[in-house]
Amino acid sequence: MDEQFTEYLALAAHDALSQRECLILDLRFGISDGESRTLQEVGDHVGLSGERIRQIVEKSVRRLRRRAASEGRSGRANAPCAQLLRYLERTIRPGTPGDIERLWEFVQDDAYQTQMLIAGLLPPVQDLIAEVRSRERQYRAALRAEAGTRRTAEKCRTLLANIAWPRNVRHLDLMPYLRRRRDVSPDSEGHAGSFYSDKLGHDVQFESTLELQFLLQLESCPEIVAYQEQPLVLQYEQEGRTRQYYPDVFLLFKSGRGRWWSSRETTSSRCRST
Repeated sequence: MDEQFTEYLALAAHDALSQRECLILDLRFGISDGESRTLQEVGDHVGLSGERIRQIVEKSVRRLRRRAASEGRSGRANAPCAQLLRYLERTIRPGTPGDIERLWEFVQDDAYQTQMLIAGLLPPVQDLIAEVRSRERQYRAALRAEAGTRRTAEKCRTLLANIAWPRNVRHLDLMPYLRRRRDVSPDSEGHAGSFYSDKLGHDVQFESTLELQFLLQLESCPEIVAYQEQPLVLQYEQEGRTRQYYPDVFLLFKSGRGRWWSSRETTSSRCRST
């Protein structure tokens, strides 16, 4: 909670409310210690039900707002409640351009009950709270996504760190010549499908959940600049029959090196390099 707002709120509460009401507001919004509490937690502390605490809080907030209005009409601009309301009005300036941004900056680190306290003291911001809550959800979702991307990239780095590169490596620009040599079969075992690759700019197919997880790791790994699934077909003889093998993916590293990779290697310590 904004430090100056907290000071104004404490002064206004002690000026306009009873001792018990001050205690309840203090516990509910964390005025003195910065730790807001649920209605039930406050009720347990003072021996009342959570519903009764809600009623007392709402009544107390209305009293602060009415006192501020009365002090403003009588010209007592420096009275505690009037100062509290004037501070909110000057900080947020509801109804003017940028009011949502100012409210977001003012309350983004506060608990929901604190946001509702501000809306109760300054009714014009009530319509802005929904937008602020929406931005808060988007912001937290972005943080979770960013953290997930970092974890995925780290997993990929750990996996690729086990590659044993040969001493003599011939550098060839293979990516322009690689393309998917077969589409995944919808009847294949496991979970098959496709997703859009932001790194490659086109859809990438996968034939199993394990393969999907590996490809998504490649999306987040900065060491991998490009990759191609099912990049070529290899023919070989087995028991008198010509068979075909499709390596799962070709990886192109930032260093310019490339490597064929099988999704089975994500659960194996074997790392063959080319």
